[in-house]
Amino acid sequence: MRVDPAEQFAAAMRESEERDKAARERNRLQQEAKARHDAEVAAHAQALVAARRDLERAIDAVRAAKRDGTSAVAADETWKVAKARVIELETGTPPAWAAKD
Repeated sequence: MRVDPAEQFAAAMRESEERDKAARERNRLQQEAKARHDAEVAAHAQALVAARRDLERAIDAVRAAKRDGTSAVAADETWKVAKARVIELETGTPPAWAAKD
């Protein structure tokens, strides 16, 4: 049985289009995954900057409380929470001494 050259060409064209479509879909999925990853990295970086800023404020509050001779208990607790958050963002896990929610 002979295959019609026109049918053979049409089948080859369909296969080629299917391969191209699959490649475009893979590319689209890769681009979406990269965009999600980039957004997660940017959000993590922003969270770390904010956590470090909070830690600096907490350190200043502890210093001010000690300088003024007022109770530093609340300031120390704020410092511990801020420091734990920075450590968690930098390492991926909270320190063992951090307060559990």
